[in-house]
Amino acid sequence: MAARALVPVAILLVGAFAGCLEEGKGTDLAVDPLAGTPEGALLALLGSLPEPDFDRMKAVDWWEKFVKDNDMRQYPLPKNQLASTTLESELRSAGFQARIMYNFGGVGYQGTNVVPAQGNTPFGFKVVQGLKEGTGAKDHRLVLISHFDTVPSTPQGAYDDGSGVAVQLSICKLLAKVAMNKTVECLFFDNEENGLLASQAYANWYAQSKPQWKWDQAFGYDMVGLNWPGYSKWKLYSMIGKPTTEPDAFLASHNDFLDVLAYDYLGPKLNVTTDGVEVLRVHDRNSDEQNFKRVGIPVVRFAGGRKAADYPQYHKEQDTVEFVYRYACECQDLAKGKETFARGYELVVLMSYYTILAYDQYDPKALPF
Repeated sequence: MAARALVPVAILLVGAFAGCLEEGKGTDLAVDPLAGTPEGALLALLGSLPEPDFDRMKAVDWWEKFVKDNDMRQYPLPKNQLASTTLESELRSAGFQARIMYNFGGVGYQGTNVVPAQGNTPFGFKVVQGLKEGTGAKDHRLVLISHFDTVPSTPQGAYDDGSGVAVQLSICKLLAKVAMNKTVECLFFDNEENGLLASQAYANWYAQSKPQWKWDQAFGYDMVGLNWPGYSKWKLYSMIGKPTTEPDAFLASHNDFLDVLAYDYLGPKLNVTTDGVEVLRVHDRNSDEQNFKRVGIPVVRFAGGRKAADYPQYHKEQDTVEFVYRYACECQDLAKGKETFARGYELVVLMSYYTILAYDQYDPKALPF
């Protein structure tokens, strides 16, 4: 790969990697971050991370069942509530501290599983939260974001955003098995389709309440899996930045970091090239992570397809599992389509896994804003 300007990263490598994990579970204590080039130091860190045990077909089976069992999950229908309790249960089973938080009339999120009495039906939009506390900098959080609601015109919402929910849950389950320095927060939002309302309320609460913990980095998942190396007509896009491409030293350093991870490390490991994965210097997609950027949290957004409207069933009735499979393989063979989709799904999971673990040892605060 062509040389990249990594001078800011080189300067910061001494203090940018926070803490070390146990041998065999994280950073090799013998790695000298000053040895060799900046790329070499990052590659040494990445090479010491634990290999994930991931079954892509099992994960896609879960996605398929989730979107079919929880169809018509737009707010405030019963399947919307069922989807949230399903996700809460999955997070708890994986080892997270899990809860559903409800927002009533924009006044902020209330307690742990607090549901006001109104018959037997909870009201108020919600966020499903899973927390795994870090072993070192536990007051610093790496947050994963997707939304589980749908629009009325898409009963299954298989790709928007059942795919992001399933991919994020897969990543969270993998991270639950690894000792980490920072706290991981897995968030599944309601009411994205009605104007990013649940994430807006949570981000506003964070900005106004100034809790004793801090979000260091956010990772967004909305419409993923229809991408290389499965559906090869679409790249996997990794977006970081603002809605425009104006220069930004802070974001440039993050982009360089992602370049090393995607191409220098995952290149030989997963055959990643710029033909299949593109790190974009702009983030112009509209989903819940926009509310995190608004309160000053840097975001990496993963997406299959450059724009939401590139997907022909975006917000349409046939955004179904069967359509995703046929679209992935450009054929009518659902088994072949499932395998094709699973390959793209797997890349998002693996690239995210290594990215998040690398950020667990990489301190964004050390970079100049």
